Amino acid sequence: MPRISFKTSACAFSRLDDLSAVTNARAWLMRALYHLFIDATRRKRRQLSISLPGDDAAGAPPSEEAGPERLAEAGRLHERLAAVWDRLDTEQKALLSLHSEGHDLEELAAIFGVNKNALSARLHRARQRLAKLLAADANSPALRLVENQ
Repeated sequence: MPRISFKTSACAFSRLDDLSAVTNARAWLMRALYHLFIDATRRKRRQLSISLPGDDAAGAPPSEEAGPERLAEAGRLHERLAAVWDRLDTEQKALLSLHSEGHDLEELAAIFGVNKNALSARLHRARQRLAKLLAADANSPALRLVENQ
């Protein structure tokens, strides 16, 4: 059973009048816990963003925004992936796409009509094939058109 803190129970107790009108008390409590989590996350974020004068940047938390190097690397990876994606089988593309969207093995097994063990093996082979294609693409010399201004 999940532990409920004093703050959570105090918050729930302060809204006890609302509970009498609620048909699903568990869902009501879970929603209250969710809102407490969101509030705590916002408080932490505000505390991290406040810095005292004289603080150096070394002690500051890292920025959540991607820097130019990361953006360039992500762009190169996207180009490499687009270059080799069409060389995968249709089933491999579908399997990798659906898995990357967050579908678990049970859902994918139902979609593809195979058992989980067979699906796991197919997913492993699709990942291996993609890795080999990306490695081969990285080793092959590439000619790029460069425009002079």
